[in-house]
Amino acid sequence: MADHNVTQALVAKQEAYWRDYDDKGLARLTVHDRQEPVFDSLCGMGGSAGIVYLYCHAVAHDTDDDGPANPRLAVEGTTGGILLRSLRDHGTTLPGAPVIVLNACGTAVTSALSTEGFLTHFLERSRGVLGTEADTPAPFAAAWATAFFDRLLSGEPIGEAVRATREHFAVVHRNPLGLLYALYCNGDTVLRPALAAG
Repeated sequence: MADHNVTQALVAKQEAYWRDYDDKGLARLTVHDRQEPVFDSLCGMGGSAGIVYLYCHAVAHDTDDDGPANPRLAVEGTTGGILLRSLRDHGTTLPGAPVIVLNACGTAVTSALSTEGFLTHFLERSRGVLGTEADTPAPFAAAWATAFFDRLLSGEPIGEAVRATREHFAVVHRNPLGLLYALYCNGDTVLRPALAAG
């Protein structure tokens, strides 16, 4: 029960971060916490976006009777999560060619048993992908996202924002976990206009 309460508090803090941008009219926020709207957005049916950000749990290398690997995003209100193979069966390029930020465990890796993973799936449908290469503790993932988005939304190129955020956690907090975040995108990509300007 304590873990669930901690997770809820972390999610609420992430939502509040984005709601602040929405309230100021600097961004359009859409929060999905159930399977169907998340699935629709990831299949390109949720409208155009510059950034698609997911803060959730993921299982990158699970196996069952249906095949060798069944990566899935664990979304509250679902029993089996959103399976990668279901996403593959629906949707093409995402409207607006967004940058996909998958702040979930192991989303930037592929299985040795399959050439398909969240990384390769979304790279074919977006401007780029930022994900993690291993399990990442939820409190760190939330803190990393806030520091990263503060930089990205102020106009820094995405590559510099990733590098500087890694360095911040390594130097200031002596925490190397920022190295788990891998960027597959043109590092010079910026948001125009910068949301946090002024």
